[in-house]
Amino acid sequence: MKLHIGTTPRGTEFTLPLDYVTQSAAVLAKRGAGKTYTTDVIVEELMECGQVPIIIDPTGAHWGLKSSADGKKPGYPVYVFGGDHADLPLEETSGEIIAQSLVANPFPSVIDTSLLRKCATNRFLGQFFETLYRLNRVPLHLICDECDLYAPQRPFGDEARTLGAMEDIVRRGRIKGIGCTLVSQRPAVVNKNVLTQCEMLFTMRLVHPKDIDAVKEWVAVHGDLDTAKQMISDLPALPIGTVWIWCPGWGDIFERVKIRARRTFDSSATPKPGQVMVKPKEFAEVDVKKLGAQIIATVERAKADDPRALRAEIARLKKAVPLVTETKEVRVEVPVLHPLEVESINHDLKQCALTLKDVGDMFERLVARFKPSHAPNNSHPVATTGQLKRTDRLTEGGVQTRTSATRPEPGNDGNGTLSGAERKVLTVLAQHPEGCEKGKLALLSGYTYSGGFRNILSSLRSLSFIRGMNEQTMTITELGAEALGPYDPLPTGSELAHYWLTSGKLSNAEASVLRVLIEQGRLAGMTATELAEAAGYEYSGGFRNILSTLRTAGVISGKNTDVLKASENLFD
Repeated sequence: MKLHIGTTPRGTEFTLPLDYVTQSAAVLAKRGAGKTYTTDVIVEELMECGQVPIIIDPTGAHWGLKSSADGKKPGYPVYVFGGDHADLPLEETSGEIIAQSLVANPFPSVIDTSLLRKCATNRFLGQFFETLYRLNRVPLHLICDECDLYAPQRPFGDEARTLGAMEDIVRRGRIKGIGCTLVSQRPAVVNKNVLTQCEMLFTMRLVHPKDIDAVKEWVAVHGDLDTAKQMISDLPALPIGTVWIWCPGWGDIFERVKIRARRTFDSSATPKPGQVMVKPKEFAEVDVKKLGAQIIATVERAKADDPRALRAEIARLKKAVPLVTETKEVRVEVPVLHPLEVESINHDLKQCALTLKDVGDMFERLVARFKPSHAPNNSHPVATTGQLKRTDRLTEGGVQTRTSATRPEPGNDGNGTLSGAERKVLTVLAQHPEGCEKGKLALLSGYTYSGGFRNILSSLRSLSFIRGMNEQTMTITELGAEALGPYDPLPTGSELAHYWLTSGKLSNAEASVLRVLIEQGRLAGMTATELAEAAGYEYSGGFRNILSTLRTAGVISGKNTDVLKASENLFD
């Protein structure tokens, strides 16, 4: 069986071997030169040979495969997900489920993402490509139309995940049974790590010098420029529907071909002025029951957000759902949180609860401080305008000037103006006269660096109890020390180590990792992977977060790529 693509200038028929289904290729052409038309011819041939093509369609141009060329007879039974001609709507979160169903029960499909936003499209495709590559083991061919949208030269945000999955499919998909055809009108902006890995090139009319340079770059990897001279010189003037096909390594193909006429409706055709577009009257029926229960369930999740044009279709599908009595079981992997992640979440929740309580206490204290007194204490005269100094303090009786001569003598609890949270922060700064940066100060105080903690710092700064902004090193002032009063100094040596391991300022996982390093001694150290193994964890993102916290606390030294040691001040 062969794929009948078109005719050569010699009048002979041009075909491709059926093995094309697992090969990688690129169809490159300027807008309107026939790249979508050519792609659908390849799709028709694959389905004629019983193969499974899956089309990623960002522009809604491929639904015409379901009708004949004149629109009067059914075409091929292709399932359309999403878009204006959907058999089922498309959710951005359904990429993994759809890929699992295609692997469990392969069927020709058009995945129309034209109604999704660009970021939602990349989130869907990232899940879809990764799952398809991970699970598939049967031959199928992936058509990636307008691939520069999700495999760009310079990816941003979710595009990076999608691009990484695309690289896996193009480079190593054959061993999983996945072939791939990339389609683009701007080869200059397609990621070169993807484009140059394609083994076959379909080149139609190109006029932009940078796009032609991208073709030359492909030639430099797979062929030679001497052979390509005629093809490259033809590119700016190639007739619409004519393509140069070159595959140096597989089949040794180098031929100029006029693409045959489509058997299906050309839904990508550009309407001409005054032309009335023909609308197909007949479409191939698809059996929704074969899609599986999980895909059908996406109708229920998507019905509230679907465009108005799809609501009638959803109503039809709801009637079909009760008919589904037997569905092929699809094994769905349910993510399980790592114990480190569970412990980290519990720790953060406890810190949030403490922060909220302390912020509430601080708010009540501030309200009481500025609340007008019903019986002013005349022993504290109110200062007139212009007499306030930086150290002046508002009290319930008015304004009290704070100078060295009038400061109250601190008792066991300082001057009694601190909330519990403020006392914790000032205690840490008093224990560290060299100062603390924000992360370390929050950690040592028993909080996370959040909006509530920033409010505590702002309050202390407004009272002139601390100096230094949040992005700087913060230290306690003389007034802050006076307000704090007596405090427990930080222990030293082995007592400091015991303090860190038992005070509760570190999570159980963080304390266990620190204990391993302390047991190594003052001079010995371990690599990050050795430390993870010794502490009973995997070296993962969660473990790297533990190391970051310990480094912020100042109890370990060394980068993750170097030798890690317990800090010197933890030893006698």
